[in-house]
Amino acid sequence: MDILMYNIIDKKRLRQALTKEEIDWVVSNYVSGIVSDAEMSSLLMAICLNGMNDTETYYLTKAMQASGKTIKFSYPTVDKHSTGGVSDSTTLVLTPLLASMGIRVAKMSGRGLGTTGGTIDKLEVFKGYDVYKSFDEFNRIIKETGASIIAQSADIATADKKIYALRDKTATVASIPLIASSVMSKKLAMGSNIILLDVKYGKGAFMQNKRDAIRLAKLMVKIGKLDNKKVWAVISNMNVPLAEGVGCAQEVYSVIKTIDGEENNLKKISIELATNLYMMAKNVDRAAALSEVNIAFDKGIKDKLKQIVNAHGGATEYIDNPDKLLESKYVTTINASESGYISDIDALNVARFVMELKQRVDNDKYRQGIISNVSVGDRILAGDKLVTIYSDTKISVEDKDAIRTAYTITNRKPKKLKLIEKVIK
Repeated sequence: MDILMYNIIDKKRLRQALTKEEIDWVVSNYVSGIVSDAEMSSLLMAICLNGMNDTETYYLTKAMQASGKTIKFSYPTVDKHSTGGVSDSTTLVLTPLLASMGIRVAKMSGRGLGTTGGTIDKLEVFKGYDVYKSFDEFNRIIKETGASIIAQSADIATADKKIYALRDKTATVASIPLIASSVMSKKLAMGSNIILLDVKYGKGAFMQNKRDAIRLAKLMVKIGKLDNKKVWAVISNMNVPLAEGVGCAQEVYSVIKTIDGEENNLKKISIELATNLYMMAKNVDRAAALSEVNIAFDKGIKDKLKQIVNAHGGATEYIDNPDKLLESKYVTTINASESGYISDIDALNVARFVMELKQRVDNDKYRQGIISNVSVGDRILAGDKLVTIYSDTKISVEDKDAIRTAYTITNRKPKKLKLIEKVIK
């Protein structure tokens, strides 16, 4: 019996499970152009409304993986994926840290999506850094330096790019099975047998609540296990920006300051992620892994970051002189209007403000951003420095009011922020 797209759409409309053969047929024929955008849109909406069971989601993941190349390394590698968050620059700390410990990191990253920044955009702050490397170059750099971070290749999970573009147009992005298959099709194709997923929830994340983040994490971990990969997921809080800098240059500044030893949330969560990956790679307990990670961090990882950046053709001047990252035509300081405790910094409002700054300029978009001069829990006085804006356009009174509303000041000290809620294995 021939497979018909109409029947597949109708099955999902009736909440029935699709077979592996049906899913394989849909993906391959959509990529080849036999299945139209209109037909695929109907199926995506039916999936978004009626869901998929775990087996269907695994079949979809594997079908999308099979639509492109699968990388194979001759040596063990690890991979880390974040679902995206405001000022989430852990990859730039985590990668040289693990590489300095002899754990090879093979990382393909993306550009900014929505209000979240992309690792690739931040890497291009290092002038000359080539994010478009062939697999042979990717492989060579990993062997030589212990790690490589490049842009996602067009021939990895080819179907995902085409399907995601359609999801973006048809309001079907917010589907847990579709998100899980999109993420995991690329992760499985990357060839690493050890994968850590950082699944974020909150105002600055795609998953707005912890319950949905946990559902997504469990599903992705299950997909990994079905494919004989060691996959763990951490559930992390993304209600406030992860680092003091928001904006490409400012986030790289935060990374360098963290590597230089500044105590902050970026360092804390990077060490937690590295600890989990070390546990996975070396099969040791948490105490042993944490000890090794702290020792490596204290020894210093700046030279390893330089080595990785140099291997991709990037200039390392900012790693030695991070203050140069904050050079800007206009530097505007916003002061607190009242005394009290910083009880909240709204990640989404901060991200939207920075996006607006970037939209005002044609060039040097990566230089537009902010540095937060306070953290949640800090006690401040009226007139104290709250946030500094770095821009190539003048900042208006309305701008100042807009960024100030992202900061909530109360009389009572807030509870300590819990960065990682739980680990799912």
